[in-house]
Amino acid sequence: MATLNQRLSSLERRTTTLEMMMATLDERIAALQGIAANHETRITALEGTSLPPPDEYQIIATLGPGDDVMGAVTFLGPKKTILLREGTYPVSLRDAFPSGLSWAETARLQAYPGEVPVFRPIAMEEPLRLDGPNLVRFVEFLGLRFDGSGNPDPTIGLSTIRLGNCQYIRLQDYEAYGSHSGMGVSITDYCFDTEHLDGRIHDNGLLVPDPAASSIENHGFYGRGDRHLLDRMEFWNHPNGWHVHLFGGTQSDYIIRRSIFRDNGMGMFDLTGGGITLGGDRNQLYLCAFWNIAGYAIEWNGSGTLTGGHLVAHNAAYQVAAMFGSPARAINSRILNNAGQAMLAGVFQGGETTALDPSNQLVTFISPPTDFHLLAALLGVTVPEVPTDLNGVPFGSSPRIGVYAT
Repeated sequence: MATLNQRLSSLERRTTTLEMMMATLDERIAALQGIAANHETRITALEGTSLPPPDEYQIIATLGPGDDVMGAVTFLGPKKTILLREGTYPVSLRDAFPSGLSWAETARLQAYPGEVPVFRPIAMEEPLRLDGPNLVRFVEFLGLRFDGSGNPDPTIGLSTIRLGNCQYIRLQDYEAYGSHSGMGVSITDYCFDTEHLDGRIHDNGLLVPDPAASSIENHGFYGRGDRHLLDRMEFWNHPNGWHVHLFGGTQSDYIIRRSIFRDNGMGMFDLTGGGITLGGDRNQLYLCAFWNIAGYAIEWNGSGTLTGGHLVAHNAAYQVAAMFGSPARAINSRILNNAGQAMLAGVFQGGETTALDPSNQLVTFISPPTDFHLLAALLGVTVPEVPTDLNGVPFGSSPRIGVYAT
């Protein structure tokens, strides 16, 4: 009995010692948290209704223009966020990004609520480049601006954003501009499944190209790869190219919808300064508005190569060279319910022409380009992939052509 009591007494002493050790450990953790909160990289969890709930995403750092952003990026991972404060960052976001696990568990670089961080490297680098040796997947860039004008040699065709060896990348509420002689966004053959949401791509490739060149590639968005989404985007001022160019290699299964293509003037080559050129197969373009464009609003593969299986429906154009260029190249495609007014070339379609579905018509809009509602209702055909109009109103069983149901 005495031995049992001695053992219980010894256990109680050990328990007391363990409790004291735990208390000391708690004090040390609290002290470390206090130091971290005052560290120059401000590693802390911030309060704010517009930030992700702490149980969903961990904010591992809040950084400013003078901090080591790429150093902090190495600590990113699934459900982890870095917040970026207002200001200009003279560095490039490049290649070495840890991946997330899924769209529900991404790694994030995010603007601090209400602030605008701008990445403008002053070296020969793209502001954002994901094209390193390791595949990067499930990363989000939210609320950031990318300025390519810092390139010290404007004759080198660096894009503002280059997406290469990556998959499942989301850019939302972003801006890409300033590339002197390159693209705003360049997607390579090795990039798949990206999302571009609520973005603005403008003023890229403004340097006059070599007049002796046989072609140019100073486009707003140059798309290869497959399965990319562009939704609620806006493009302007790429006079030496197209706002969106899906051309060469693989560039299939794109969805481009609810976007604006505007203000693109004549460049060095015939009918440049265009809206969008479609290559590849099975691309969808719908509920988009085009205006003040010196070239075609929509063209099919400028090389003369046949391209097919596309859906081009419920788009509107005003003061463009023609609504369509070379639709004869669009084999096995549905071109439906598109409306245009004031074609600068005097024709609805140019280049290689073909008979179009009668639901594509010249119209009169109420007040283009601010109001693309039809002055007089013209009925088209039902397009199952486009059940609602630009405002979310159902088209119904007797849809009007253009971008609005009423």
